[in-house]
Amino acid sequence: MADNLYQLRALYVLGHYQLALDEYARLPRNLSPPESSECQLIKLLTSLALNPSANLPSTSSSSLESQYASLIQSAVLRNETDASIDLQQLEQSATYDHLKVALATYFSIKHDMTSSLRILSTCSSLPSHLLTLQLYLSYDRPDLSLKSLKKITQTDEDSVESLLGSSLLSLYNNVPDEAIYSLSTLSDQYGRSPKLLNLLLSSYYIKNDLPRCKEIVEEIEEEGGTCQNKDAVKARLGGGGEWGDKVEGAFERCKNKF
Repeated sequence: MADNLYQLRALYVLGHYQLALDEYARLPRNLSPPESSECQLIKLLTSLALNPSANLPSTSSSSLESQYASLIQSAVLRNETDASIDLQQLEQSATYDHLKVALATYFSIKHDMTSSLRILSTCSSLPSHLLTLQLYLSYDRPDLSLKSLKKITQTDEDSVESLLGSSLLSLYNNVPDEAIYSLSTLSDQYGRSPKLLNLLLSSYYIKNDLPRCKEIVEEIEEEGGTCQNKDAVKARLGGGGEWGDKVEGAFERCKNKF
């Protein structure tokens, strides 16, 4: 059975947000109920990624997908959760994996990893395994992250989630060449988004390849993206700071970003 949302999902996960909106506009309108729900949620979250303060439909009369997007927006902006949103009811209403992943994302942003992992344990989709992998890395449990990666590769070893998850584990384990290979493969297939460029920047940090780091910083800025490690790179290129401290900073920014 064809996955009508594969391209849309991939572009969103990789941070190609405008391309994701363009892909959304090209999708057929006779999608199945689960596909239609996921499509609407991705569109909302993509809009928020481009503009975190974007106006969403009022939660009292909005769709279920809008309520999940509103939750994530409140967490990102550090606002109080809308009183009209019942978290327990939303969890009970999460019949699809993408809704559960959205709720788990909300809890992870709120630093409630226990609730996030509990919800993800009931999921089986590739995005759910990728988020689980990331959360375990934030707990400094690469062994459990590897188990999540194996679940992804057993389903589709060539998927975006497989390559991205592999690169994150490689970075964590200080194996930059493997990370660069996976990230370069994704860049060749989908283009170099600021998200991919920041991960590549961390990879070349570890390799101590300063000229390549400088090139990536400039590329991120040309693309209008936010360079997570810009100040550290510029300080290093200017002769300031110890390289070990910069590498540790790159690791932390990499883990926090994803």
